[in-house]
Amino acid sequence: MAKILNLDDIKSLPDVPTKTIDIPQWNVSIKVKGISKKMQIELGRLINGETTDAFDYQKALLKASVVEPELSDEAIDELYEKDATISLSGLWDSTADAIFGAVVGQSATLSFEYSPEGTTGGNVKYEGEAILTSYAISSPVGDAVGYSADLQVSGAITRGTH
Repeated sequence: MAKILNLDDIKSLPDVPTKTIDIPQWNVSIKVKGISKKMQIELGRLINGETTDAFDYQKALLKASVVEPELSDEAIDELYEKDATISLSGLWDSTADAIFGAVVGQSATLSFEYSPEGTTGGNVKYEGEAILTSYAISSPVGDAVGYSADLQVSGAITRGTH
């Protein structure tokens, strides 16, 4: 039978582990750690506070869990500027509808590629990762069926060629 945990054992337990995470979109890595129960409680108080909101919670979570680099409010504000949204619209298409309908609202990012000149060798293309945040179909009376969609980009958009 295993030993019963006592207070002295708790004091000697290791801290929450740290891990290095690669961010391939930026070609960098960061060191993160899990959050302790104490930090979970503190973050819970933030989200339930009368003068705080989800943004305050996210900032506190980043500060608590990102070990290296140590993030300041200013650095987090700069990170929040490193995003983009892409809006799409056009004529409804059953293939696109099947794809968009299956992934709208998912939290996992999906790869995208945009080729404004087509996919011929040497033509420009833009690539990145994004979350499909909205997808809607419009069907006005007497008009073609259309769609609109919004993507929230995660990380950098890279420019390359085919």
